[in-house]
Amino acid sequence: MKMALTTEEVKRKNGTMEEEYVQGQFKKLQEQRMTMQKKTFTNWINNVFYKHGVDIRIHDLYTELKDGIYLLQLLELLSAEQLPRANKGKMRVHFLENNSKAIQFLKTKVQVKVIGPENIVDGDRTLILGLMWIIILRFQIASIRLDKEEFGAKANVLSANDALLVWCQYKTASYPNVNVKDFSKSWSDGLAFNALIHAHRPDLIQYSSLRHDQPISNLNNAFTVAEKQLGITKLLDAEDVAVPFPDERSIMTYVSFYYHYFSRLKQDQTVQKRLTKIVFFLKETDDLKFQYEQMVSELLKWIKLKVVELDDRFFPNSLKEMRLLMGSFKTFRIVEKPPKYREKGIIEANFFHIRTKQRAHNQRAYLPPEGKTLRDLEKEWVVLEKAEHNRGKAIQEELLRLERVEQLVQRFLKKAAVREAYLEDMRGIITKQNDWQPESVEAHQAATRKLEAIEADMLSRDLRFKALSKMASEIKQENYHGKIQIEKKQNDIAHQWQDLMTQLQRQKHSLQAMQEGLVLLRDIDTITEELRGLKSLVSAQHCGKQLLEAVDLLQKHKLVASQISSLGERVRHITERTEVIVKSKSFKPDVLQSKHRMLQQLHQNLVDLCKTRQYQLESALKLFEFFHECKEEELWLSDKLKLVMAGHLGRDLSHIAASLQSHKALQAECDSHQLICSKIICKGRELGQKNPSNQRSIQKETDNIQKLWQQLQDEVARRKTSLEAASLVKQYFADIDEVESWMQEQQTLLASKDYGKDESSAEALLHRHFRLEKEIAAYSSEISHLDEQAHSVAKQAASVHRRKELEERIRLYQFYSSCEEFRSWMDDKEKIVQTIQPTADNVETMQYKYQSFLTELATGKRQLDEISCLADMFSKSSPGKQNEIHVHQKEINARWERLEALKDEKGSMLIGVADVKTFLQDCQDTQGLLQDKMTRLEDLGHGNMPTVLSAEARKLTNFEREVLVLERKIEYLKSVAKSIKDTNPAESRAITEQVEDMEELLLLLKSKADEKGKALQVAQDQQAFLQDSRRLLWWADAMREKMASEEMGVDVASAELLLKEHQDLLKEIHSQNHRFKQLQELGQKIMDGPFNTKALEICESVQKLAQQRNELDELWVKRQKKLQEDVELQKFNREINGIHAALSSHEAFLRTDNIEDHVGSIQSLLKRHEDFERVLLVLKKRINAVNEHGYQLVERGHFASDTIEERMAAIRERWKLLINNNEQRKKRLLASLLLQEFTHDTAELLMWMEEKYKIASDESYREPTNILRKLKKHEAAEQEMMANKKHYVELMVAGKQLVQDDHYAADSIQDKMSELKKKWEKLYSKMIERGDKLRQAGQQEQLMELLEDAEEKIEKVEKSLRDAEMGHDMRSSRNLLKEHSQLENEMQGLAEKMSSIVLHAKKMATNHFDSERILDETQKYLEWFASLQEPLAERGQLLQARVELFQFYHYHDMEMKWISERMSVASSTNRGQSLNVAQSFLQKHKELQVEVNGHKQQVSRVLEMGRAMTDGKPVPSQRVKEKCQELSKSWQELEEACEERIKQLQQSVAFHQALEHEINIYQNLVMELGETAKTLPLSGSIHYDEVDAPQEQVQSQIQELQNMAIARGKRLEETLTLHDFLREYEDLEDWISQQKQVASSNGYGTSYEHVLHLCGKYEKLQHQMEVAAKRVVASYQLAEDMVDRGHFESREIRKKQKQLRNNWDELLEMIKFQGERLQDAELIHKCLQDLMEALVHTEEKSKAIPDDIARDLGGVQSQLRKLATLEHELSGNEQQLQELIDAADGVLCRCSESQMQEIQEKQQAVVENWESLRCKVEYCREQLEQACRLYHFQTQARDYSSWASEMMREMMMEDKIRDISTSDLKLTQHQQLLAEIEARDDMYERVLQLGQELLLEQKMPTKDIQGTLQALLEEKDNVYRKWAEKKAWLEKIHLLQMFYRDCEHLENISNSQEVGKRWQYDEMRRRAGWGKPCHLPCIYIHTHACGGNVGHKTAESRGI
Repeated sequence: MKMALTTEEVKRKNGTMEEEYVQGQFKKLQEQRMTMQKKTFTNWINNVFYKHGVDIRIHDLYTELKDGIYLLQLLELLSAEQLPRANKGKMRVHFLENNSKAIQFLKTKVQVKVIGPENIVDGDRTLILGLMWIIILRFQIASIRLDKEEFGAKANVLSANDALLVWCQYKTASYPNVNVKDFSKSWSDGLAFNALIHAHRPDLIQYSSLRHDQPISNLNNAFTVAEKQLGITKLLDAEDVAVPFPDERSIMTYVSFYYHYFSRLKQDQTVQKRLTKIVFFLKETDDLKFQYEQMVSELLKWIKLKVVELDDRFFPNSLKEMRLLMGSFKTFRIVEKPPKYREKGIIEANFFHIRTKQRAHNQRAYLPPEGKTLRDLEKEWVVLEKAEHNRGKAIQEELLRLERVEQLVQRFLKKAAVREAYLEDMRGIITKQNDWQPESVEAHQAATRKLEAIEADMLSRDLRFKALSKMASEIKQENYHGKIQIEKKQNDIAHQWQDLMTQLQRQKHSLQAMQEGLVLLRDIDTITEELRGLKSLVSAQHCGKQLLEAVDLLQKHKLVASQISSLGERVRHITERTEVIVKSKSFKPDVLQSKHRMLQQLHQNLVDLCKTRQYQLESALKLFEFFHECKEEELWLSDKLKLVMAGHLGRDLSHIAASLQSHKALQAECDSHQLICSKIICKGRELGQKNPSNQRSIQKETDNIQKLWQQLQDEVARRKTSLEAASLVKQYFADIDEVESWMQEQQTLLASKDYGKDESSAEALLHRHFRLEKEIAAYSSEISHLDEQAHSVAKQAASVHRRKELEERIRLYQFYSSCEEFRSWMDDKEKIVQTIQPTADNVETMQYKYQSFLTELATGKRQLDEISCLADMFSKSSPGKQNEIHVHQKEINARWERLEALKDEKGSMLIGVADVKTFLQDCQDTQGLLQDKMTRLEDLGHGNMPTVLSAEARKLTNFEREVLVLERKIEYLKSVAKSIKDTNPAESRAITEQVEDMEELLLLLKSKADEKGKALQVAQDQQAFLQDSRRLLWWADAMREKMASEEMGVDVASAELLLKEHQDLLKEIHSQNHRFKQLQELGQKIMDGPFNTKALEICESVQKLAQQRNELDELWVKRQKKLQEDVELQKFNREINGIHAALSSHEAFLRTDNIEDHVGSIQSLLKRHEDFERVLLVLKKRINAVNEHGYQLVERGHFASDTIEERMAAIRERWKLLINNNEQRKKRLLASLLLQEFTHDTAELLMWMEEKYKIASDESYREPTNILRKLKKHEAAEQEMMANKKHYVELMVAGKQLVQDDHYAADSIQDKMSELKKKWEKLYSKMIERGDKLRQAGQQEQLMELLEDAEEKIEKVEKSLRDAEMGHDMRSSRNLLKEHSQLENEMQGLAEKMSSIVLHAKKMATNHFDSERILDETQKYLEWFASLQEPLAERGQLLQARVELFQFYHYHDMEMKWISERMSVASSTNRGQSLNVAQSFLQKHKELQVEVNGHKQQVSRVLEMGRAMTDGKPVPSQRVKEKCQELSKSWQELEEACEERIKQLQQSVAFHQALEHEINIYQNLVMELGETAKTLPLSGSIHYDEVDAPQEQVQSQIQELQNMAIARGKRLEETLTLHDFLREYEDLEDWISQQKQVASSNGYGTSYEHVLHLCGKYEKLQHQMEVAAKRVVASYQLAEDMVDRGHFESREIRKKQKQLRNNWDELLEMIKFQGERLQDAELIHKCLQDLMEALVHTEEKSKAIPDDIARDLGGVQSQLRKLATLEHELSGNEQQLQELIDAADGVLCRCSESQMQEIQEKQQAVVENWESLRCKVEYCREQLEQACRLYHFQTQARDYSSWASEMMREMMMEDKIRDISTSDLKLTQHQQLLAEIEARDDMYERVLQLGQELLLEQKMPTKDIQGTLQALLEEKDNVYRKWAEKKAWLEKIHLLQMFYRDCEHLENISNSQEVGKRWQYDEMRRRAGWGKPCHLPCIYIHTHACGGNVGHKTAESRGI
């Protein structure tokens, strides 16, 4: 028994373990499937996001779908519908809301029962996977449908899952080891996946290599291939599938991807098959189109190339090459262009052939691509024609330009020769002018006027030279091939002209230099007057009465002194100028020096007076300054005295010490100021000594200062004493206090009752007492000392201490009163605060009151701070009251802290009460809203109408949203209530009650809302079912009616359309299957559910739906069979009709007899005919194919076999007839081609001949302008005529051949040949005649040019004769006479030239067509020339007389000067002091007399010239007579003076001879007396003394007198020689000193011209030095001779000789140094001038740069060209500028510091200006380029706008369309208009790109550019929009016209049928014996009526 129980327990236990194992395996399998599903569904979702381009990837399906955002986005992508916007919140309620939206949307697509939003939010895995499977079923699998043709009828009844399974089974049925029964185990080995892929794409998988026992490999292979090759996302992993029972849903999801991919692949293959047929059918047409397009492209390419070549305007620069270019252009027109024109006709024929083929195949008309249409070809051909025309015109213009340039060059060369001759003449005149210097002011003025006249003449010629330069520049601009030689010649002339102008300016400057002397004299007089005016100012004696007046006078005097100083500078400047002028000897030096000395003397006197006056004023100023300093010192002393006297002693010892310290400082200041006072006193004493008149006042001021200073010293000493005494008193009291405190301490010890407790303590106390006694004894001396002090300061101390105590006490009492007032204020405020008791009712009032209290409390805080500061101050100043003050301070602080605490308490109360009130108010508002919602919910009712139900549903949804908002608000209020409970416990109960009431009300509201929602959903379902079922039944009825229709197609398109529509009906039926199924399920659900009030009605609807569905399938099958048979019939009919239409069109083509009348058309027709034959071959193939098709239909027993055979026979007959007509037409075309070619060539030649005949008939040769060009053109025309002669002969031969061949138009050809021959002969004769006349016109033009040259010379002569200038001096008169002589020579040459011209004219006029005009012109010029002969001779006589007059004046002045020079000698009174001198004077006078007698003949000739001039010549005779009288008188005076002088000299010689004779007499007498004495008696008779002594005495006296005479004579000769030497020495010394002054001058020129002037002076000086050197040598030799002869002044002579040599050597050194310095100065100033010219050049170029940018594109481009020219010029100047800078660096070593600085500054300025110029050029270029781009942009924008406006106007024009061809043409033209519009898009893009670039640069007005771009965009959009509107309108009109055409066609058909039927009807009546014909049956009458009506409408509609 025990064993049995054990066994049962074991069994039970084993059963339990098995159940647990099974459950565990089940759970494990379930978990495995859920994991696989999660992975698959996650991959599927990620695949959906990836396919739609959404950057989202799901990793965890359970958590990432929680918020509902991804779920909503997934459903939007799958359904392609807009879902409600997701809430981005992070709360659970937000997640629930989003998921609820998703589920609600999903419910509209599929039934979702169990899943709710909370399941997704909570992460319920099972339900989330279920939701995903629902979505996959709905959006991935539900769309799977099988093809009925492939799978049979069962395809329509299978569900999507079953259909997918059947599809897999069908596709894998033939594969081994594959047996698909389900979507689980059947797929685990992977073969099924590989089989599916291999069934559709066997190229991707080698199925035979797969093994059944390798599932992982098979699965990975299939998944990899599907992912990489097919693009199917890998949703599964091989490990998950290779299990016994893989998840069915995962596999089904993945397999559905295979189905969708391969089904799309099959559809694509079907489409490809259909396209293959169409492509094969269209290939032939495409080939023709390709051929056409290729030909068009090649021709267009050729046209574009030629247009580019023809648009090229880079022509050669010579006339010869240009003519060659003209010949090549004619070759193009004659040879190259005609073949291309024929090719154009071939293209047109090819295009018409393509159109014919398309019409034959019933295809849409071929429209060539954009840019390759005939219109485009024609447009490009027009462009070519235009380019050809423009090219010819441009070549003609270029030829004219080159001819004009050649003429311009010839004129330039002639004018250049004339200008060179003028320059040579003027150069000679100015050279002569430079050699003459004026000797007087009048002469200077005359020379100036003459120079001005020369300058005026040259300036008037300047325009001619500029015109020549302009002509050269024009030649250069015209790019003449010899422009280099022209430019070189022009530069040479310009250089000569510039040199001539420079010489003129140099001469002008030299005259201006002479004018400086006169200007200097005027300046001297002016300065003299100014100095005299200032002399009165500096001579004044008034010095002022006070300091300011003295200062003012001194300042005024300084101004006067500065004026004098400035005048001194001017005097020094005048001195320098005087020295320069004197040295230059360009003016009278004696007058200038005398005036200069007088000016210097006056200036020196004025300077002396100025110094004296300044001394007086400075003395007066010192005196007044002394008085001022005394006053300031007195004020300072008074202030310090008051300060010392007003000072107090101080309250305590520290104050007294501070007062003592300040007093010491004051005393130190006084001590330091004592020095100032002493200085003032010393200064006063000095001034008293210097100014005795003011000594008393000075002494008074010094005494007063000394008195005040003494008072200050006394008061300072007294103040010091008082302070020291006060210090002693305060110190005494301090000592007393110290002693008192010490005594109190000792008193305490002495009064102690402690005598010790034992012996030791008593001994210690005793010892301490002994020490105390000693201290008291020692302290007694100090107490006695204090007692002594007390007696001395008692009186002072009492008063000071009392006052201090009283002041301290007053301030203390004021502090106490302030404290009391503040306490009372705090009491008041405390009472006010106590009244603040906030409640819910008065919280606002209390808040306002509290704010006022806070404001007053802030004010009290400041008062409290002041009291604290006072308390601290009094605590320090009154230590005795410190405790009392601290008590008051503590009390006030305590009261203040209590007031602050009360403030905080009341503030917290106010905040709490306000929060509670706000919360309760919000709660009440929320409750009111909840109650309002409750009321609205109760008002919701249930209607039966769909609109009512939908409205109620919307209201309920809105209601739920509002409840959700209220719920959130209640949650917020609950959180607020929690915080308020913590801060206000008293209000917590009321708050809790409010919150609970709101929550209860919210729950009630939500429950009622749920009930209302459920009831509303049930009603909506019932209503939706009934409504959908009715709609579906209506749809089924409509489908049944369509399938029961008997309508059949009238053509293939309509039959196929009906079949396609029938197929679409099947699709539509299939698409409604799910609706049938859904409605059945929904009806079943409604019938099973509660509250079903319409169960019977719903049941009937369900049954009726099933019945209607079955009937639709049966009807569709019947209709399908019938429509397929109709399609086959219509296809055959379409083929037959197409062939008939083609035959009709071909027959019509061959019936056309319009043989064209020009070669291109005939060639086009031949080409078209060849194309037509090719079309016939194609048509033959079609006919054969149609016959074969017809035979097949007949063989199959088609119901219309008879009709087919009849139509086939008709086609064969028509084909034979068509072939015959084709052969005949081809022969006619070939014959017409020969005729038209001849006609075309004849017409072209005739047109050319007419054109040339017009040229030959042109009588422009009568206008003798551009004859050479006309003659060349005529020669070219003759050459062209000879070139065409060959063509003419060939044409005549061809015409004769046609006539001989008996052409059908032989008569016409003969007439054309006759006309051609006649016109050719006429043209030839006309061309010969015109050539002769043009050559005559050329000769006439040459004659006119000769006459024009003669006219120019005659005008020159006439202008010279009109010039009334006769010369103002001899030089100018001679020049004028010389010019007149040259003019006469020119007139003689002109006379010879005129005679030759006359002869040439007479010879030319013999056979000339314009002989009368030639003779008239020649005679006119001849008469004009003759009329100038007489005035020319008269002017020559006048000029000759003028020259003689000035010669007379010149001779007269010379004779007068000669007479004046001799008169001074003749009128001398010196007759000599000796005989030799008298005889010498007499000899010299005799020589003078001989000279005068010899000169008398010259004077007689001059007088004779004067008398001759007064006889009848046009001269001022009176003045000449006066001059003659003056000369005669002077000559007579000279003769008289000579006679008087010779008499006087003769008398003097006689006197000296008489004197010598007398001496000789006396000497002889003495000798006689001596002889007499010897003869006297002997000595004894007469004594010695009586005879000998007198004789010896006389003898000795005579001898002495002779010796004295000899000695005196020798001495006189030596003295004379010495005086000559000294005179020469003095002259040399003076000259050397003058040259030293010149050489020692530091002025080496202020400019380059000045330096050159100085260099000229230096050269003159060197010449003078050479002369002076000779004089020095002669003087030195004279001195040596005198010394050698022993001159009595030898020593002095040696000294003078040595001094002269030293001075001469010194002068030589100075001259040499000056020469070196002048060379350096020349280099320096040359460098400075070059730098200055570079600066001026740079500035000129800078000014040449435009500051303002032009306002248009042309102006900007012109500025850019000018700027480029400037840049080119600057690039050439840069090297020169660098060389100049380097040269300046080399000159720096020779410069002074100032010059070096100046050169460096100039260098820097040049470099800076050059850099500035370069930067300016770059900036200007940048600005101009930007402006150019902007103007380009604006121009292109305007062009585009204009074009757009034109296009808009063109498209807005109303077109009258009356037939189908017009509408077709308009459509084609409008389509071509689109090509033009699109071609303009490139232009728009360029403008847009340019505008955007300008915007990006941000340098232009962006608003304007943006506005322009916006306007362009709008215009472009408007053009395209208008084009689309116009196209739509044209298409409508086209359709309308097609309708009208069809109506008309139907009308014609109906009319023809009416006639046939009527005839048949009449025939039937006749046979039946009914009698006369009657009217048609009603049906025909109606048809006719309808047709007529349609026709009427058509007629009416054509007027649209």
